[in-house]
Amino acid sequence: IYCSSAAMLEDSSEGQITPCFKRPRSKASQTIDKISRRMDQLLEKQPAIKPKEEHEIFEAYAAEKLIDQIWQLIAQK
Repeated sequence: IYCSSAAMLEDSSEGQITPCFKRPRSKASQTIDKISRRMDQLLEKQPAIKPKEEHEIFEAYAAEKLIDQIWQLIAQK
């Protein structure tokens, strides 16, 4: 495995190509697999939001905004 083309051009002016020490591709794929497994575990641990709860959350947000607008109208009078 060799360095990027820009690094190789710099080194080639001296007549040398320096190898870069990178992880083998298999190690990279192992790391990606490990990360995806951890993400899956986190998703499994989180409680699923039910559609009813989503509606309740939106209703609370809408009610809060409506109350804010009412108070602004009262304050203007």
